[in-house]
Amino acid sequence: MLPTYTVAAVGPADAGTYDCVVSNGCGTVVSAGALVAVRSPVVITQSPASQTVCAGAAASFVVVATGTPPLEYRWRRNDLELPGATGPTLTLAAVGAADAGRYDVVVRNACGAVTSAAATLTVDRPP
Repeated sequence: MLPTYTVAAVGPADAGTYDCVVSNGCGTVVSAGALVAVRSPVVITQSPASQTVCAGAAASFVVVATGTPPLEYRWRRNDLELPGATGPTLTLAAVGAADAGRYDVVVRNACGAVTSAAATLTVDRPP
């Protein structure tokens, strides 16, 4: 039987260096250390907020996420990915009617991906 050590539910507090100490009547041996790094999955702590802006004005959406870096961001409008929109903030310089819709962001790291709650952009036209 080979001795093993198992951590059932790994968390950040379990990160560190582990070694094995083996003893008997003839002495003690300590293994080389094994470094254990714990990766944290993505957690979205602030989803983008819905907003209403006038046509021609700028609109910005912000997401706040935590997790083991690097974090990858992919913004979407009406479930379609927006090319080049790959940061925690999405800024639309001069919105028009075509920009109205639902915006969300998929945030990914080595542990998986999480999608934010959707925010609605409403574009008002001048009278």
